[in-house]
Amino acid sequence: MPKNCVVCGKPAKFCHFDVPSCSGCFSFFRRSILDQHLYVCKNHGNCRIEEGEFCRSCRFDRCLLGGMNFRTMQKFPNGIDINKISAMLNEKKRQLFEKAAKSQNYPDFGQYDVIMVIDYYQS
Repeated sequence: MPKNCVVCGKPAKFCHFDVPSCSGCFSFFRRSILDQHLYVCKNHGNCRIEEGEFCRSCRFDRCLLGGMNFRTMQKFPNGIDINKISAMLNEKKRQLFEKAAKSQNYPDFGQYDVIMVIDYYQS
C-alpha cells in the first residue's frame, strides 16, 4: 500500500473508500457525499493541490479522480438516494476524465498512472 494520500499527498495509514487516503480527505469526502455538496472552483479548476492551495471543489475532484468509491461507506442515513448520488458522481467523473484527456493535463498521482485510470473508466 502506498504511504501517501492520493488526494493531498499527506501520509496515509489506511485505505478509505478503496484508496490510500489521510483521515482529513477521508472525512471531507464522506461529509461531501452525505451532505450532497456541489462545489464550484473560483480558479476554474486550476488550484495547485501539490502546494496545499486547493479549494473544496478541486479537493473533491481529486477524490473522484483518485478513485474514492462512496459505495464502500457502511451506513447511509435515511433519505439518501444512493442511485442519485451514484449517477451524479459518475457524470462528474466522466466530465473530469474527458477534460483531462482533451487537455492531456493529467493530475500528478505519484505512483498512480492516470492514463490507466482513464482507460479503466472508459472500458
